[in-house]
Amino acid sequence: MVATGTHQFSSTTLYYPILPTDDGEPPYQIFRGPERNKRNFTQKEQHAVVENLRGREELASLDLTGFQWGKGPTAMAREEFQDDEVIKSKYYAEVAEYLKKETGGNRVFIFDHSALNFSRLSPHDFKGLFLSYSQAQPYRDRRRHPWKAPTCPSGPR
Repeated sequence: MVATGTHQFSSTTLYYPILPTDDGEPPYQIFRGPERNKRNFTQKEQHAVVENLRGREELASLDLTGFQWGKGPTAMAREEFQDDEVIKSKYYAEVAEYLKKETGGNRVFIFDHSALNFSRLSPHDFKGLFLSYSQAQPYRDRRRHPWKAPTCPSGPR
């Protein structure tokens, strides 16, 4: 890590997935069991310099950096995060209200979630960037919200 004044920068390597395009199978990676580390995609290394924003989180904004840091309370108990129905009925509403308040938006569209159980996995199981939006997402948007069909692509690309 290099410090420049109060700024801290780290040189790192990011691993971007190169998703399969020819067989139509969705991308996957197996983290446990006899087929551990089996996946149907490759990765591209990209060297990058990353700035540590700890203590200066307000410098990141949707308009400037494309993301925004936020931290808010939840009424959810830890064990409730293992129940998809509770997440959808309780946490989605909390997140939507929080995002409206923080961004000034008037509408939030939560299309999916992934409840990851990191306690079962080693930190060495993760080498790469986590994809929170897949190529199949436009298809899922169209399927879940048919009234948006004219504005959504017709299927996975």
